[in-house]
Amino acid sequence: MSNQKDTFKQFIKVMNEVLADNISSDGRNQQDLLEDLFKLEDKFRDILISTNEGKKVYKEFVNYITEEKGNILSARVYFRERQETFSNKISRCFKEVKPHLLYKFHINYNFAKWVCDNYRGPKRKSLSHNYKKIVELRKTLCENNLPLAINRAKLFWSKTPNSHLDYMDFIQDANEGLINAIDKFVPPYKTVFRSVAIGRMTLNMLTDHNATLMKFSPTEKRVLYRANNAKVKEKLTNQDEVLDYVKQSFKNVTAIDLRAILSAASGLSSIDKKIGDSEFTLQDVVPNEEDTAEEQMIRIETMNRAAIAVENLPIIEMKVIKMQFGVEKND
Repeated sequence: MSNQKDTFKQFIKVMNEVLADNISSDGRNQQDLLEDLFKLEDKFRDILISTNEGKKVYKEFVNYITEEKGNILSARVYFRERQETFSNKISRCFKEVKPHLLYKFHINYNFAKWVCDNYRGPKRKSLSHNYKKIVELRKTLCENNLPLAINRAKLFWSKTPNSHLDYMDFIQDANEGLINAIDKFVPPYKTVFRSVAIGRMTLNMLTDHNATLMKFSPTEKRVLYRANNAKVKEKLTNQDEVLDYVKQSFKNVTAIDLRAILSAASGLSSIDKKIGDSEFTLQDVVPNEEDTAEEQMIRIETMNRAAIAVENLPIIEMKVIKMQFGVEKND
């Protein structure tokens, strides 16, 4: 474990040194970078709508969302606008099939990329040149903020030692949250960008950490994370104490609610664990009395191999088996 931590420290040290060079070579601060990105995206949009072919691309984009995607909400990732603006204004453009009403809204990297993949008009060279600048600026923002993403991943990882994810998984989640923050931050620039980025990173890590085959709402995921903190960070073992800890943040959560969430997120019991009060285990769930002696030996050998294999299964695969066989954990 100590060797792993030393490797991580060395990784962070090298990464910080590389990123320090990138920051000093660019010379722009966070505000300058974001504001330049906003300007490039607006310029890209203006070049696009200056031609009839560009206006046709907007129409094709509306068709792409409504027909191919089949869900207007899938268009959210292409616009640098608040959720309220999208719900009240942008979504209406798709419902009423009025692409020209989309011209005034801020687009982001995702929209620019989609356009470059689909536009074949006279302004293609200008759009391509502008798109490359967007890509480079977005890359610089990611590189400059990578130490923050690594730091948040390290903090989250240290608080979830029993997670089925490792340190590098959390770094990836944090990076994805950072990219999402860069693409979705609504202009004008505000000093809260750092907080927005941290929020996106934490949400990504929290979602991945709590990922199960059971569907949890965002609130239930936060309740689960709070309960895990109570057990791991605060070392609470009594269920009433865990509930009290959870209720400090979620006052309406009842003991029944908490048990249901923890039960849904629990792993699979061992393959040789007794089922209920019976003497049977999972190995004996489907017996076949007509087996020959040879078939019984093959079955026993197969189940023994399965028992060994189950010990090394990832949590997500354990849950698949649990749902398949309907085996409940015997507390």
